[in-house]
Amino acid sequence: MALNPGQLFYAHVTYPPDYPRIVYAEKYDPKDESKSLFRIKRYSDGDESHLPLKVLNLEHDDNLYVYRGKKRLLVILGTCKLSWHEKEIGKSVVLAAPVFSFKSGHSQELVVRTQAFDIPPWYYLPSDSDGCLYESAVRFEYIQPVMASWLAPFLGILSHRPVALSDKARDLMLIHLSRFLGFGSSERGAEAVAADMMAYRALLLEQIPKPTAK
Repeated sequence: MALNPGQLFYAHVTYPPDYPRIVYAEKYDPKDESKSLFRIKRYSDGDESHLPLKVLNLEHDDNLYVYRGKKRLLVILGTCKLSWHEKEIGKSVVLAAPVFSFKSGHSQELVVRTQAFDIPPWYYLPSDSDGCLYESAVRFEYIQPVMASWLAPFLGILSHRPVALSDKARDLMLIHLSRFLGFGSSERGAEAVAADMMAYRALLLEQIPKPTAK
């Protein structure tokens, strides 16, 4: 159940709407919040600032956005511990891409083009009796952060063990993802760029003062 790239889990995945929709306080009574009235509306100018809403844990410049979504299979692309704010420290977040199964309405040409790495935002997953039961595609256009606490295990039907991509399939997925993101499109190879980045990293880290012993 390690949170490694290529590991598969179930989680709640959301799909961004064409235009933001928020929960709007039509009437808010901070003394008796049960008398408050909320509705869902399209975001409009002026909604960026309002009274703090304790019942929704919203600061004056926060909004509660409404998205459509469902619990579905996803594949982990990366994971890290949060550390930006003291309230986040110790929590884990994963960057993940959802998995969509091909349906009868999809043409065989579309499936073959996905297999051939011809569709940049899609990565093909074959059907497997102990993995994804149907031919599917990992959809990079819906990549999103997911809190590790949301994740539910995806177990093989036959083995009842956690399912992950093979090392080769994982590496191919990450390479295809880098191409989708535009990395490697320059004349210089990815390995040369990565080497320069590591040299630059070492140079900067040398400038950080070493802690003195007490």
